[in-house]
Amino acid sequence: MGAAVHTQLPADRVSVTLTMNITFLRRLTPQSGTLRATGKVVSLGRTVAYAEGEFRDNAARLAAHADGSFSIIEIPNS
Repeated sequence: MGAAVHTQLPADRVSVTLTMNITFLRRLTPQSGTLRATGKVVSLGRTVAYAEGEFRDNAARLAAHADGSFSIIEIPNS
């Protein structure tokens, strides 16, 4: 989710995690196969972003769902 937010920011901004909630829906084992995580920006404001994420197993079954809010800050000139 943080990477998804970061891709939407200009070069002089970074994001910092404010909150993150994860709900685990199924057990993952070696038989779960290759796992895929995806993140999506739901809302991008000037100072706060909100994103959602999913974690799916090899059969595309949802294993975990997450959401989080991220503070957007300017990188100070050095």
